[in-house]
Amino acid sequence: MKVRKCISVLLTVLLFISCFSVTARAATEATGRFTITVEAGKEERAKTVFSMEAGEIVTINATYTPFSANVDFGLVDENGVFHYLSGKNGSFNESIEITVRGKYTFAIRNNSDKPIEATGYVNY
Repeated sequence: MKVRKCISVLLTVLLFISCFSVTARAATEATGRFTITVEAGKEERAKTVFSMEAGEIVTINATYTPFSANVDFGLVDENGVFHYLSGKNGSFNESIEITVRGKYTFAIRNNSDKPIEATGYVNY
């Protein structure tokens, strides 16, 4: 009888711990929607800064007009370095893996000579 009780208590504790860890991980992941105008030759950054761990992945899914514009999407680290990939034909759907733990800000850079309208999601 004692063995059954011990096993029951152990399983209950394991269940509690596993539920807590799943909840904690889900709370750190988020999705942010954006719609923004970026002036010609300018960069726009999100107002929110996120702490990221090495190995985490940020996925950016966006569209922009005009389709011919030269637009970069990415993350600015706490040293001001822009880690980016470029959009093509009015669309961007890429993932960026964090290689160094730190604070990052989502950013869009318009390398074109006309303003752009961008809309989409950032998942981190």
